[in-house]
Amino acid sequence: GSPDPGFDWSAVSEDDTTTNKEEAHRLRRAGNQMFREGNVREAIRIFGLALTISESPVILANRAACFLRQGRYAQALEDATRAIDLDPTNVKALYRRGVAHMRMERYEEAMQDFSQARVYAKGTGERELSTRIGECQTVLDMMQNNVFDNTINQAQGFEDIEMQDTPKHSPSPGNDAPRTDWRSFDWRTLEVEPEYDGPTIGRDGITLEFVIQMIQHFKAQKRLHRKFLWFILTEILMMLNALPALVNIRLAPPPDPSSARGWGFW
Repeated sequence: GSPDPGFDWSAVSEDDTTTNKEEAHRLRRAGNQMFREGNVREAIRIFGLALTISESPVILANRAACFLRQGRYAQALEDATRAIDLDPTNVKALYRRGVAHMRMERYEEAMQDFSQARVYAKGTGERELSTRIGECQTVLDMMQNNVFDNTINQAQGFEDIEMQDTPKHSPSPGNDAPRTDWRSFDWRTLEVEPEYDGPTIGRDGITLEFVIQMIQHFKAQKRLHRKFLWFILTEILMMLNALPALVNIRLAPPPDPSSARGWGFW
């Protein structure tokens, strides 16, 4: 979902009234600056130094934001929980713990954190929090109804997806017809028609929100736009091409046939 224009959930907090120690303030400000500049690793180091001086809930919530940025959800969860223990009304700590819960597929816990954050936020960031709560509820409903298990079967009806703007390839290796490699096809030039009302992939790539929207889109018997289909296929092909063609597997030595237990026969 899109956050409210006036409230940045990812921004580190400036206010900290829990400590008067100037060194902790200085380190917190330095960590905030590193975070804004995209140097998350250095921000984590500086926030860690600040926490040795003062275990501030604001600094803990800030470091939790850094861990989320790195995909270190367990550490983000730990820092956010420590911040909440110190200040149960810390809205950003509640929100970030909720995000960590979501990324760890703990949707009930995430929904509780987002709901609690909405109580203390008093209208601030209402749209983002409501969106997150709705996403958690959607996933929980899907899990209860086994929707994820049935998604593949439901999507089989879309095998006749439009073939326009698709690279052509020869039907057999021996055919002399021209062949187009998928790498040479610039799917980014495909235009999304104004009437398209399905899920889209933004700068964050394939997110949980996109997957949820895509499942709902398929359930409504609608098609994914070919541009985003190509995005997904390209990501998969790049991952597969990065894997080695051959993998050595070390097998255990064969059991001794003369042993009574060698083959499980008695």
